[in-house]
Amino acid sequence: MVDHVGRELEVNEIVLQVLAEEVTTRNSDKLLLLKVWFKMGWNSNVPFEDLEKISSPESITRCRRQIQNDSNNPRFLPTDPKVIAARGIKEEQLRAYYGGRRDDIINEYIYRKYGVQ
Repeated sequence: MVDHVGRELEVNEIVLQVLAEEVTTRNSDKLLLLKVWFKMGWNSNVPFEDLEKISSPESITRCRRQIQNDSNNPRFLPTDPKVIAARGIKEEQLRAYYGGRRDDIINEYIYRKYGVQ
């Protein structure tokens, strides 16, 4: 039986370590994924059957969001203002879409709020 909670805690620790050590991973989920997977033992020679040993992109980015969006203790935030704005816009779009509000998801309010044109 797989211990999913233990696995998630392990991934969280690795993500936390990578974000602390590699500032560039705070601005790029793709780079974060690669660095975490390498720490988990992935390389291009890993047989397809062994890919289950590495975590899914969703688990890694979920851990990153939990670390960066912790309301009591946000840590290792992005350093690029454009990344902060883009993530904010994406969050607002998804909240509007899944919340049932279909009023122009991308509107002037979002652009004004995040200062992106």
